[in-house]
Amino acid sequence: MMQRKLLVAVLLVSILIFSCTKKDNGIEFELKSNVTELNLAANGGRDSLVINSTGSWKLSIPDNKWFSLSSVAVNSNDVLYVADYNANSICKVVYR
Repeated sequence: MMQRKLLVAVLLVSILIFSCTKKDNGIEFELKSNVTELNLAANGGRDSLVINSTGSWKLSIPDNKWFSLSSVAVNSNDVLYVADYNANSICKVVYR
């Protein structure tokens, strides 16, 4: 329950900082030019995802999904995937 509250709080703060558009597959965040870091926390704050950017990063999180940083993969196209506890790919970060 605490983990859920923490992530909801982080997402609410993120919505205030990042431009946000509602899409069918979830909520899409795009870093504004004056924001250089996105930090999301999970697992009661013990896990965090930090994205540093000198360009534009895009983060897509489907609704009502939580992530675990125990499974993170980066492919050759600079796409980072974060898997949830069931190893489903739920978070995709694309650098462009």
